[in-house]
Amino acid sequence: MPNLENDKFSIGVISLMTNQRELISDLIEEHIKSDIIDKHNIEVWTPQSAQGNERDIIILSLCLDFSCNGMGNYHKNPRLLNVATSRAKKFTIVVHSGFQTDKYPQLGKYLNLTANRPEWTLNHALYDSEFEIKVYEQLREYVESRQDEADLRIFNQVETCGQKRLDFVVFNQTNQKAVAVEVDGSYHYQENGLSKQYSEEHTERIDILKRAGWNVINTPYYKWYRNGWLCDTNHPTFQREIDRIIDELDYYLL
Repeated sequence: MPNLENDKFSIGVISLMTNQRELISDLIEEHIKSDIIDKHNIEVWTPQSAQGNERDIIILSLCLDFSCNGMGNYHKNPRLLNVATSRAKKFTIVVHSGFQTDKYPQLGKYLNLTANRPEWTLNHALYDSEFEIKVYEQLREYVESRQDEADLRIFNQVETCGQKRLDFVVFNQTNQKAVAVEVDGSYHYQENGLSKQYSEEHTERIDILKRAGWNVINTPYYKWYRNGWLCDTNHPTFQREIDRIIDELDYYLL
């Protein structure tokens, strides 16, 4: 859980059902002092009313239990789910009873409740570029170097959060931790004078993934390729990038 300094954080509550939103709002007014509500800027929304709003912490109420049979569209609408899971600046707390994940597969995937989570696969036919192949080779070396410490697996083209698929996910079978590795080709950037900056679309996507709880490591093409593959010559720029990636993989996975 991220460190929140000096108790200065805002809170939002999202319910997928209007009746539940109204009940939560009434209970907050009844049981929480107004100065606390003001201090943390507490508001209660549905996904529709949450659009355009953000809070440091989001508490998401699913309004599901095992009696729910998959009827209705609120819990299956990818747009509403994307809004509900992307309003937190720091982290999201999901409150729910047990429910039939086969009836609500998108929610099941988001919560990582599906037992065969690695229905995720590693399919070498899905690489979009030689760059992805080069990154995979380095990830494979990393996994092999840590095999005495953890059971690590590599997956590619992983669907999540209604976003474009993640290029790679490295998953620790031992402690159930995961990290996404994004291969940022030239099309992810826009030129700003002599500097390279992520496009607005790419930045927004990464923000959504992080708010949904993903740890993301981005690696840019220009640290791997410059009139030839830098990884083929152990160029200092490439080596520094690999050292950074390894440090972050260790931090997130071990």
